[in-house]
Amino acid sequence: MWFSNKVYSSSHYIKIKGLEKASSEHYFELDWEKVEDKAFNWKLIKITNSKYEFEGKMRQTIKITFVDDTQEFFQFDISFNSVSRGLINSLIGYIDELKKSNIKYWKLIIDLSLYINKDWYKQMWIQINWVRPNWKYSIQEQKEIIEAITNKKWEFLQNDYSKYDEILQKHILEINDFVSNSEFVEEVKNEKQEEVSIEDIPF
Repeated sequence: MWFSNKVYSSSHYIKIKGLEKASSEHYFELDWEKVEDKAFNWKLIKITNSKYEFEGKMRQTIKITFVDDTQEFFQFDISFNSVSRGLINSLIGYIDELKKSNIKYWKLIIDLSLYINKDWYKQMWIQINWVRPNWKYSIQEQKEIIEAITNKKWEFLQNDYSKYDEILQKHILEINDFVSNSEFVEEVKNEKQEEVSIEDIPF
């Protein structure tokens, strides 16, 4: 059996909830229900840029399709934030290391777990093929890309991640090409799935 790169609807939908500053916790949500277990393990089979309209503005998102060892499909929707940026940074860093060894494709088993770091920031622990990957862009490199917005008194207001997000969006295409060209996707049994309009899925 085989899995094509056609966009299929996933059997299950996953989001991370509670990333807002006012929230006291964050957790995975599976099919709109809170998951107490804060860790997952899947094989990555597709990743794409996406967007949706909210209150008259278009928001950029990332859609990631996984399959587990029982061949259940999972679609993970996430906006650009510290968690998703870390995931993309880790993925492209890992793929870069493979390419240095002239490996043009490989299956990517992703382990994701949520935690609060020592500074009380909400984070996601990421392992790829059971190892902690190096980032493509170091903290220093990110600082050179991310613009700090200040007021007239040069007091810091917030960071502008738009340039960094544009770079990551281009890398998402590269990651998807690496995954979709992998011979390992043929291991996935392509059982017939019902197409569902993504507009029916709340963000």
